[in-house]
Amino acid sequence: MTDPRTILVCRLSALGDIVLTLPTLRALRRRFPDVRLEFLARAPLGGILRDVDAVDRVHSWDGGPAPLPDEVSGHRWDLVLDLSATGRSRRLLAGVMGRRRLRARKQTWRRVAFVRARALGADGRGIAPAVERALATLRPLGIRPEDQDAVPRFDRVGDGGRDAILLAPGAGRATKRWPLARFVEVAERLAAAGQRGLAVGAPDERAELRQLAVALGDEGAVVAPDDPAELPRLLGGARLAITNDSAILHVAEACGVPVVAVFGPTHPRLGFAPRLADSRVVRVAIECSPCDLHGPARCPRGHHGCMERLAVDAVWPHVALPLGLVGAGARS
Repeated sequence: MTDPRTILVCRLSALGDIVLTLPTLRALRRRFPDVRLEFLARAPLGGILRDVDAVDRVHSWDGGPAPLPDEVSGHRWDLVLDLSATGRSRRLLAGVMGRRRLRARKQTWRRVAFVRARALGADGRGIAPAVERALATLRPLGIRPEDQDAVPRFDRVGDGGRDAILLAPGAGRATKRWPLARFVEVAERLAAAGQRGLAVGAPDERAELRQLAVALGDEGAVVAPDDPAELPRLLGGARLAITNDSAILHVAEACGVPVVAVFGPTHPRLGFAPRLADSRVVRVAIECSPCDLHGPARCPRGHHGCMERLAVDAVWPHVALPLGLVGAGARS
């Protein structure tokens, strides 16, 4: 195959998953510097890539029964790369003309086996991180995943988060959220230690974020932009982020901000662990976790112990140590 002149990369959602495609986009641009590289995502999530140098254009799909934009479906692409690799993406892309197609392998059965066999001692080894699974899709193009920088990074970030600690209590599923009251307690400890904090999340989480902002001592310290493209500008320069297994985990890291990530019904070995060396995962090792690939709609056992049993004092040292607050704020 001659070098492609046009490439369409599809990753419809979610926001964190789109951020995790950054190493793949960078690898494509490095291998094919003159290619026209365009991206397809669900609106408005693809906006997070608006200022990524590797991408020439971002196309938005409105979801549901909406058709693809004419400039996607009406163009003949040299290469169509499906990183969503779902039934929906297959159906959407079926009508897109492409001289060659590549589709990511998501190791679904291997990940399901880990979840279902946890009580038998399964440890999840052999499951590749999501970033590396996406990069592996490029092997037929002569791009070796092991030769690539596999840490997502935005090309430009702002300084809206300068010297702040980010607190992000949201997640795509309610079961993946550490109780808001625990985030509030962390916010109170940070405020007592004289630390500037920002409550970060999605627009529909603003009520919860305002509670955090009050605990931080600054009712205006809420970051919940309607346009995801604003996040790199608003979060850049922060010292640390405290998150669940959520999109903000990956957005913060791509801004160069280390995270303290709370995992509950999911598990970092399923592929979405933090990538930065200074980031940390905190979780309670109970026998029923992980119980789901992406977080169930409700706790299968009704107790939500993976989150309820995780005390603030178990998380706080991972926050205090990098901030130089050792010995501050602990409670019996």
